[in-house]
Amino acid sequence: MPMNLSSLSGWTPHRTFGLRAEWLALYLRDPVGWRETTQLGPVQIVSLGRWLLTGGVVEHSGKETVLARLFRERGLGDPLPWELFWANTAFAWPTARWYVSRLGLGEWTSAELCRRLLADVPRLAERTARDATVELVGLFAGTPIGRELGQGEVSGRGPRLVRRAGLPHPHAEALVHALELLFAECGRERLGYEEELLWPWVIFGSRREEALFELSQSGASGFRVREQWVERA
Repeated sequence: MPMNLSSLSGWTPHRTFGLRAEWLALYLRDPVGWRETTQLGPVQIVSLGRWLLTGGVVEHSGKETVLARLFRERGLGDPLPWELFWANTAFAWPTARWYVSRLGLGEWTSAELCRRLLADVPRLAERTARDATVELVGLFAGTPIGRELGQGEVSGRGPRLVRRAGLPHPHAEALVHALELLFAECGRERLGYEEELLWPWVIFGSRREEALFELSQSGASGFRVREQWVERA
């Protein structure tokens, strides 16, 4: 990635907890009073609050986003809201950005993930790298992002094994959303495929050709897909 990963901060904002789908359900049922009525512990409450921000369910002001309404309309078993959540997470959380952009597809133990993160971002303390991978693996184990979306199916115990098979066919809405986030981050009108950016196919672990075809057929009016680049319409 052109952006220096070492310059990023916020590798472990979730207090060593991965998101669990049932935690998100608590919020969606009672977005105003969930902190007072939940059975979660104090640190878990803080963790869930940060996951809502990371995944783009709420804004920093506390206002709900369209994604929160989509989760309620389609339910936690529908993959589309989770695909949008994962795209938001890849842009908002350095650990997820590192994971998709540096590792690609494959299989690793949680200990190997920690070692790989330390090798790529040597300024991190070992405890920070370990906590970051704990949060990431916890997200995969506790939500459909891991197995159903193919981003990191978790198996075994001590160390846990994470297998990223990728998502061959993300929803067009998720691809468009990820591309919108990329353009917003880069602040340019044209992006070339040869650039090492956080492309939608990088985020989901899909094939570039298929993702571009889906984008070209999506009817999204904001972009034009060309042979060597994509540009704003």
